[in-house]
Amino acid sequence: MKKEEERTVALKVENVSFYYGARRILENIRFSAEKGDFIGIIGPNGSGKTTLL
Repeated sequence: MKKEEERTVALKVENVSFYYGARRILENIRFSAEKGDFIGIIGPNGSGKTTLL
């Protein structure tokens, strides 16, 4: 693990929510990625993976 001062946050998402009409697709999504990180998003069809991107 890197020291706190060496971390380079390239992407930070906080409190993201999204609705299609009355249907909640995403609720309070939070994550961050450092420079060089790879992120995988998994879930069933219709769970909001593409919407998040």
